[in-house]
Amino acid sequence: MNKAPARVRGRYGADARSAIPHVVAAISLMALAGTPLYGSVSVSAAVFLGTTAAAWVAASSFQDHVRTSLHISGDHGFAAIVSCLQLAISLAFFTFVQLATVHQHPSISTALPFGTLAVANLVSGLVGVWLHRSVNKISDESKVSFKLGLRTAASGFVLQGGAYALNLVVVLTLGASALATLEGVRIAAQPVLIASTALASFFLPPAIRLQAQGKTREANRRVRFMIGAQLSLGIAYASLVPFFAGLLSGFAGRSIPPLIAAAQTLSFSLQAMIAPINQMNIAANRFSLATMGTALSVAVSLVVLALTANSLHLYAVPLATASGALARGSLLILARHREQ
Repeated sequence: MNKAPARVRGRYGADARSAIPHVVAAISLMALAGTPLYGSVSVSAAVFLGTTAAAWVAASSFQDHVRTSLHISGDHGFAAIVSCLQLAISLAFFTFVQLATVHQHPSISTALPFGTLAVANLVSGLVGVWLHRSVNKISDESKVSFKLGLRTAASGFVLQGGAYALNLVVVLTLGASALATLEGVRIAAQPVLIASTALASFFLPPAIRLQAQGKTREANRRVRFMIGAQLSLGIAYASLVPFFAGLLSGFAGRSIPPLIAAAQTLSFSLQAMIAPINQMNIAANRFSLATMGTALSVAVSLVVLALTANSLHLYAVPLATASGALARGSLLILARHREQ
């Protein structure tokens, strides 16, 4: 589907139905991951939180699918509208519920975070479907659906599982308070990932189509330009993130170490630079290489974190993340050179 820009407005209903097993698996893993917390909250809180979180998982995957389709077909403006609409709905919905007196009820407060995200993702995703189908009409015979399968998703499962394992190591070695601080660091550094993903959404689909047409040099040139832009962006934001971390510390009431935030920004930038190479492999049906590279990244990250956590404390996290990204990138680049 990535190979033909005129054939990407899929049958969204069929796509949603085909994704049900994957969404159910994701919700099941989420419920399993929350097991340690169930004993510390009431039954009603667990039910409200779990239900809204499950709705968010389903809605966010659908909305991400719609935005991906818009980017691949070259409708980047519509994809931006969907993202902006998601943000606007989240802010409006959250503000309305917070101002209403009903928010004082514990159940509403528990359901608010994920419930807001679920509503915002669902509504913005449906608007994206309308934009894709109504504004730029396309004939029925050119409508195709995404292909879903374990091979295409394996690399993502390994990556997300590795992120969970990394947080678990932080809790076991440094304590739960360290994980809370790390979450603040992640929020401060997250903009570089968002911006890098936006760059990839613009540059990567044409590169994948060039690769499918046998124009490997042109595809690699486009990817190199994108990686250069991501690197420049990461370095620039790393110099600014200590100031942003200071602002967040004031709002959150918890100190966010600025140097750790800068280090995490650079490690996130490395991750974002390597991800397109992995996606190029998946598009070329090199699923084993993509999964192997991701597994190597996770293994290296966990080993580095386990070896350095006690001595470097939270600085070990960006070091581990960067080490894993470099190991993954080295394997993927070597493999591509050998094939050429």
